[in-house]
Amino acid sequence: MSYKLGWETPGKVLRLIMHGEISLEAFIEIDGHINKCLQDCDEQIALVVDASDVRVAPYSIERIKSSQTYLQSYQIEQLVVVSTSKLNRLAMLLLFNLSRPKLQICDNHDQAHRLLKMFGYRDSHNADDTENNANTGSSLGR
Repeated sequence: MSYKLGWETPGKVLRLIMHGEISLEAFIEIDGHINKCLQDCDEQIALVVDASDVRVAPYSIERIKSSQTYLQSYQIEQLVVVSTSKLNRLAMLLLFNLSRPKLQICDNHDQAHRLLKMFGYRDSHNADDTENNANTGSSLGR
């Protein structure tokens, strides 16, 4: 599987980690899983997309974009993209630029954690624990 999806903070922060080359079929599957998570949640959430280690073919952006129905959901308030690669950030900008959620692009995981904390998606205790785990454990794209 070329992606992982799960709650980083249950009911508040949903994290999508993508790596390698991802097909249109995988993006359709991702869309279904995110929509299922949104159906199970009553509040607005933040979606964090870790695109540090993904390869998206530029010619497929428009086809992928039209398959991502969750981008028009009122339940996703913040969309945070994390990537150190300028090419990946550009691809994600093209993919998410006209979506309903507010789009933020971060260079690293620490910047994303601070942003989520600033918008109230994590309390200071959880954010510090997550940042410490990210610094000591293995993480994607560092």
